[in-house]
Amino acid sequence: MNVFRDSRRGPEDGDAGMAGDPRARAVRWSLYSLATGALVSNLVSLPYGVVALLAPLLLGWVTVRFPDVLRRTGSFHRALMLTTGLACAGATCLRMLGVASALPPMAGAMALALLKLLQFLGFVWLASVVAAQMRERRWSALTVVLGWIPVVAGVCGFCLENFPDFGIHDPPVVTFAQLNVLATILWAVRSAHELAPGGTKGGGAARHTTPDT
Repeated sequence: MNVFRDSRRGPEDGDAGMAGDPRARAVRWSLYSLATGALVSNLVSLPYGVVALLAPLLLGWVTVRFPDVLRRTGSFHRALMLTTGLACAGATCLRMLGVASALPPMAGAMALALLKLLQFLGFVWLASVVAAQMRERRWSALTVVLGWIPVVAGVCGFCLENFPDFGIHDPPVVTFAQLNVLATILWAVRSAHELAPGGTKGGGAARHTTPDT
């Protein structure tokens, strides 16, 4: 995933969202930073090298910090989020730096295909994060829906870019890439806002959840 241009509340739900919790603050600001970076890079023509470093750094920061505020997610799910997110961040950096183009033609084509596949893991990362959000009450239904939109739009866009005979076409008003960027920014901002104490008040219907067994 690359959004940069080129009914009871249990204690496990509340302890990471309390005022003064450094984990919640770190995740909130990592999400705000991700949203800001994506917005600025799509509105302003930044130097290519800046974007090449900014995109993977912000995604990596969110990837590492987000599990800190999850209380109903098992160790395998956390490991999945960490590995897919960091793999996508690393592949994004290598691709934007043009590593594949520096190799001989055959090796470069194989390297580019591998980097694209690793970047696709970014959508797996986002899907795993949104699935984790669905299990906890602190995030509203609207935030969860906004999280699924870039997953679907990103997968469709990936197929459109890499499988031209797949029969998928861009929607008439916005492209899949634009929809991916917009929905990701909104999801990140809402997710950060709802991590604040009282952030989910009026944010949507509460979801009943059950802890892991």
